[in-house]
Amino acid sequence: MYNSQKHVVIFTALDGLLSLAVLSLAGYYIDYFYKAIESGSASGKWNVVALMFLGMAMSQLIRLCLPSEKHRLDVVRHAVFIVIFLICAVLILLSRQSAAGAMLDLEGYTKDTHFRIVVWLYEASLILSRVLVIMRNRTRRSTLINLALIAMIVILLWQIDMISMILFIAWQSVAYIASIAFSHIDMPMLKKIVRKTYAAEILFGMVLLIVAFSLVLVQLEDGIPTFPDALWYCFTIVTTIGFGDFTAVTPIGRILSVILGLYGIVVVALITSIIVNFYGEMKDYDDNEKKIE
Repeated sequence: MYNSQKHVVIFTALDGLLSLAVLSLAGYYIDYFYKAIESGSASGKWNVVALMFLGMAMSQLIRLCLPSEKHRLDVVRHAVFIVIFLICAVLILLSRQSAAGAMLDLEGYTKDTHFRIVVWLYEASLILSRVLVIMRNRTRRSTLINLALIAMIVILLWQIDMISMILFIAWQSVAYIASIAFSHIDMPMLKKIVRKTYAAEILFGMVLLIVAFSLVLVQLEDGIPTFPDALWYCFTIVTTIGFGDFTAVTPIGRILSVILGLYGIVVVALITSIIVNFYGEMKDYDDNEKKIE
């Protein structure tokens, strides 16, 4: 049992590292693509996209090899994903030379046959994933949610291009890394602690303060030109980070900043309290379980 659990942790860590690598490659490619447009360069970095799909295929292989009980539909899903992602990687490698010259021609780029096939295959994998979830969990709520997601994917089928797909893969990698990081949190216990500390109400108040103060600061402060800049400024103040890229110089702006800073101290103390209480409760729970055994 111990060895099996140890192997699960190792495989999960490798899967998380692969997802992080895919995220890094996606960010690098998108940054390179837009820099190439600005500079007028027509050289493509399609090997990076191929590596992304190879990483995703390896990730699915790791999940398939995890030493844990799996539903047969999960096995089918992982196996099909491996095949689809490997085909996408091969198509990218085969077409990178012909597509590189069309990199700056966005219309030609999005209509390139090989890349359209890659996009369709990727979206087919998303649809297949939702269909398998419906087949496995046949509750009405799950079915309606997944049918709505399938409808959205089908609509996007005619609109999405390669860059949009890579952005989606990047967000998918972020979501998966976050799910790994929070996978062992006991949510019922965390909810109990949040309810005891009134954390939801305090965090909601923080969001209201940030939005309200941002609307005021963007009108008062010449050094904070846009509403997103004001949101960023308020966020750095309330989290006590304070990068200093924006500053408040008017008396009202400084007063609002002080209020946000004080509220931020309360929020940081609250979050620290939640973390300490959570791990304290978890330790007590584990100790009680060991005594029972």
